[in-house]
This record gives sequence, C-alpha cells and structure tokens, in this order.
Amino acid sequence: MWKQYRDTDYYLSPDGRIARRYKKGFRPLKGFMHWKRHQHGNDYYVFKAYGSEVILARAMWETFKGEIPSGHLIVHKNGIKTMNNIDNLMCVNKKNNGAMTGGRTRMTQTIIDKDTGEVYQGTRAADL
Repeated sequence: MWKQYRDTDYYLSPDGRIARRYKKGFRPLKGFMHWKRHQHGNDYYVFKAYGSEVILARAMWETFKGEIPSGHLIVHKNGIKTMNNIDNLMCVNKKNNGAMTGGRTRMTQTIIDKDTGEVYQGTRAADL
C-alpha cells in the first residue's frame, strides 16, 4: 500500500521502498538514494525531494505514523539502518535515546529490558 509523502510526487511503501510518480507511471528510486554521514558519525539513507535532502526513516515515520514531536528522534529498533520498514522504526525522545545508546559511547554498560522497555545503567541497577 503506497502512500504519498507530503504533497510531492514521491510515494513510500510500508516496507521502506520509495518511488516517484511520472506521467507514464511510477519508477522506484533505489538508485537515487545514497548514504549520508551525519556530523556525529551516523549514516542514513537520504533522497532528494525538490532540491532538499530528506532522511528516508523520518519520511517513513511522517507518512505512516504522523508528525514527529519536537525533541524526538526516529531510531531503528534492530540497529540496522538499511531496514527502513515502518515496523523497524520507533520514535524516542533524546533522553531515552541517549540511555539506550550510552553503552556504545561510554565505558558503562547499558541494559535494556526487552519485555518492559526499561533502561538500566549496568547489571547492578538491573538487579540481575
């Protein structure tokens, strides 16, 4: 089920594909997407829509789930940034994102309880 991205000629599918509508039909844009490295070292897919670069994961969320609240980020649940299907994306605030990824940037190990979604700063706090 393809949905139109904003009021453009671009259409997104729930499995993370993007196509553009032309006079003679649709054409997939796989060749027109490229990796972009963010200033903090994160890579993500972007595509050009009328002269400006659009991050594919953010476009997917806006198209299928609605507007992204201020101070929130779109992250990939499994950490694989090439999987932009809507089931793999989640919207988190910056504090929770820092808690989830803190173990990758600091020496402190971060533990996430998959059942409850709680984030613990180490095994002692998790009472394991």
